Amino acid sequence: MSRVGITLLCLAVLAAPALADSATGLCEFYGAQPLAGRILLKASGWSCLRNGTRWIGSNPCRWGAKSGIICDGGVTVSSIVRFCEAKGGPLRGPLTAGLTRYISLSTLVLSGCGLTGTIPTAFSAENAFPSLRQLDLSKNRISGLLPILMGQSGSMDSMYALDLSSNLFFGILPGQWAKDGYFPNLKLLALNNNPQLIGIVPPVWGKVISSRPDAIKVNLCNTRVRGPLAPTMDGGSVQIFGQLSPKKMCGKLPATFAGPGYQAGIYACPSWPLAIPAKKYKQAQMPACAV
Repeated sequence: MSRVGITLLCLAVLAAPALADSATGLCEFYGAQPLAGRILLKASGWSCLRNGTRWIGSNPCRWGAKSGIICDGGVTVSSIVRFCEAKGGPLRGPLTAGLTRYISLSTLVLSGCGLTGTIPTAFSAENAFPSLRQLDLSKNRISGLLPILMGQSGSMDSMYALDLSSNLFFGILPGQWAKDGYFPNLKLLALNNNPQLIGIVPPVWGKVISSRPDAIKVNLCNTRVRGPLAPTMDGGSVQIFGQLSPKKMCGKLPATFAGPGYQAGIYACPSWPLAIPAKKYKQAQMPACAV
């Protein structure tokens, strides 16, 4: 090929329009919702057509503001924000793996949407949501154990705020979430109002988090996670928000949790997410733990 031909070919490639994100993943998610939810979405401007067993739609960036979708350059889905209680109505169906197809997604908010089922395994897969900084699934009816592999190295590496509050999760807190490589940028973790979460704060949460330059804030209010905190958490920077009670936050505090001038501590629930020094509990305020 001549030099001129090569030059023209390169210019053609550079001038080619970027491929728009497919609507297939979003249509898969909304197709899993009950019919009432799909009708609401159709009325709001969504366009998903059933073709055999596949959901096919056009460019979701053209679905309009009511869809809650925000795109970069009109082709790449960067945010999906739906506060269903305030606007748009409930969905009442499960999450689906298709949402992980949007690799440029930085914000995913599906709050108060009546979502059911469990968090899909695909949310914990390697390379899942590489750009996602905020995941808000609060005020739904999602249940099951907290996925122990979610946030593993290569998955959700950009996550800053994870809100799973006011759901039906049960079981213990995953110690893996604080291991090296898990959620390396996480700063806000809301697990409050999941009354079937039990056990203690994993000691590794304090030990590993101490290597991070900034504290991580964890909301455990209105759960059954209890004390005492392990003495090995001394030196950590985790800031726990919880209630004082013989069956909740109780017992002897690690030294850095009790002392002034340290980021680590137990803070009063109403101050979330602000770690106000005046709202940090002192050892003298801690009740003895019930047997």
